[in-house]
Amino acid sequence: MVNSPLATRRTNVAFRRLGFLLLFIGMVALGWARFDFRQIKDGVVRIVVLSEEAETTGKGMISLGSGFVISSQGHIVTNQHMIDKPGRILAVQLRDNKVKVWRVGAVVYESREKDLAVLLVPELGGLPIRLAKNDPYPGDEVITIGFPGMADAQQEKDFFVNALLESGFRDLPLKDGYVNFVRPSVIRGNVEDVRIQSNWGRDNNARCTIIRHNAPTASGNSGGALVNDSNEIVGVHTASDAEARDDKTKASQGKKVGLGLAVSELIEVLESVGIPYNEIPAKTTGEVEPGNSRSETSTAEEAAPTWAKALPFVMIGLAVVLVIPALKLLLGDRTSTKTARRKPHQRIAGEFPSAPASEKGATVGNQRSNHQSNGRLLGSLSGTDEQGKRYFFQLSASDFQGRGDSLKVGRTGNHVEIAIPHPSISRVHASLRYSPDNNEIALRDENSANGCRINGKKLTAKDGFQPIGGGDCLQLGTVKLVYQPE
Repeated sequence: MVNSPLATRRTNVAFRRLGFLLLFIGMVALGWARFDFRQIKDGVVRIVVLSEEAETTGKGMISLGSGFVISSQGHIVTNQHMIDKPGRILAVQLRDNKVKVWRVGAVVYESREKDLAVLLVPELGGLPIRLAKNDPYPGDEVITIGFPGMADAQQEKDFFVNALLESGFRDLPLKDGYVNFVRPSVIRGNVEDVRIQSNWGRDNNARCTIIRHNAPTASGNSGGALVNDSNEIVGVHTASDAEARDDKTKASQGKKVGLGLAVSELIEVLESVGIPYNEIPAKTTGEVEPGNSRSETSTAEEAAPTWAKALPFVMIGLAVVLVIPALKLLLGDRTSTKTARRKPHQRIAGEFPSAPASEKGATVGNQRSNHQSNGRLLGSLSGTDEQGKRYFFQLSASDFQGRGDSLKVGRTGNHVEIAIPHPSISRVHASLRYSPDNNEIALRDENSANGCRINGKKLTAKDGFQPIGGGDCLQLGTVKLVYQPE
């Protein structure tokens, strides 16, 4: 069965559109499905600071905040104002259907100016959360992960503190009385602004890069993670502006905004102190290090990344797009090996391997016949590249008409009128101009990567159009062509 060129082209276009549609669906699905809290939940902890009174009576001052793990050694990031009062600092986490309780071994870094602290719990064994390389941009999605204190009932707090005291600050069984107390909240919002400003009112001389976002937060979110849709830390939530005001008019905007320290500030601190982050995993086989096991209720589907569900769309789309060249051969569309399909205003150079003289003449004669029917023949350019591949095309007066008397020469026919499909040719390499008054053709370099030469003399874009005559050798990239006028 022989397919017509038109039918073949329509089939190729249909497959190509199907492939790109599947790619688009897959990419959109990837964008929607990338964030997965299950992959980072073992790196989220609640920070609890008990006063001496609370340890003695079970009641009294108790500070509550959030934090996140950044290293396999047990480094936890939180806010400095969480630990600036004396008391016992604990990190608690819901894991393996129990409440894990760790005493903070040391405060390895704290900064009142940045309101930042790094704690060390060597026994933690949590899964570190990666830090993003760059700060977010306004409009980016941001997810706050933490323990908003306004959601805590006083009865739950007292129940939890009493359970801690009775256990001697050891792990607790999961009970209804405080299950919500150790369960983090995940809330989405968007970055409104990233700016350098005076810090949190503690030192007006200090300057920090601050993220403003609109994800709802409360006091217990302090020190919690600000995460992008790739499960990476982009900031440390620090405060909530109860009444955000316009910077210029100072008028109330009638909304709350969250404020966080940008990840660039955090990375600068970690690197200056020598605290590890974004470590390379020790194992890549799916095994879990001791102490890093997930909940017993975890499933294989939970462990797998969410974006894997979108992967089939991407793979099928790529397969369809890549198989199009093979389809062209199977459907009998071999015309591209002689001449490329072009729009009515485009011309493309003939490209063919070395052949007997009789075949060369036949090819030239056919092209000349076609050109003579389109207008007065001006001349021809013919030659070879460094591999011996031959090129030939002819110029007629009608080729230049309606195009400002000039034609673009380049690598592909989509952007030029004369295409020379060779890697040394730039996308738009040069221009040819025809002057009817003196019947002259001239060449100009268009800032090409590999240059233009006439009889060995290199042209630049500043030289403008340089005339060419019979027998002149034009070198475009590594393709050499000889002009022969009619």
